[in-house]
Amino acid sequence: MPHARFAILVAALLTVSACGDGSDDATEPGEVVIHDNLMAFLQAPPPSWQMSPPPQPTLSFQFDYDNQYVVSSGQPWQGVSAEGGTPGSPLEVTARAGRHKTDPPAEWFNDRSALLLGYALEDSRPDELYFAFSGTLVINGTSYVVYLGQGGDLLGDDWWLGVPATQPAWTRTSEGYLLTPDGQYIVCKKNGGYLGASSNAFQVIVPSLAENCVEA
Repeated sequence: MPHARFAILVAALLTVSACGDGSDDATEPGEVVIHDNLMAFLQAPPPSWQMSPPPQPTLSFQFDYDNQYVVSSGQPWQGVSAEGGTPGSPLEVTARAGRHKTDPPAEWFNDRSALLLGYALEDSRPDELYFAFSGTLVINGTSYVVYLGQGGDLLGDDWWLGVPATQPAWTRTSEGYLLTPDGQYIVCKKNGGYLGASSNAFQVIVPSLAENCVEA
């Protein structure tokens, strides 16, 4: 009997390991759960080492979801909402969806994204995502089409930001940040995350203050 109990325990542990794909969509095999998947756009603050930082801009943000999305087969999708973004405050974007990684959301995201920023163990582009969607990010009244997607790895859930091919084009700075086509803003990752998450926020600042992204 002790050997039988040990075999059952080992089998249970192997089952848990087999589900460890970075998703938490199930408490039992096959169970589907909808989540409030939150990410944020923030203004990049001056770095802590600057005792007397230069004058900072005041940025406002808005996100308009355009109803274009892909979610993994069998997973729920209840759309996207956005709150905040008034001058000096974060913009919170929430996608209500299940979490199970598959190829189609990543393919949709990659096909549309000429350049991207992301948090993951992957080198450059996601292989799988839970879901992806598109909309317009408005910064101080100027609109930019963007693509957003969420996936996960052994470190937890992670977000990706993609931008389309445009004329003039988005470009990547020498530091790895994204520069808007009009040259007004740069977008960088915020590794500290937002509200306790480690990889769910992107920061925005004017190019002349790119040092604000150093501690992002």
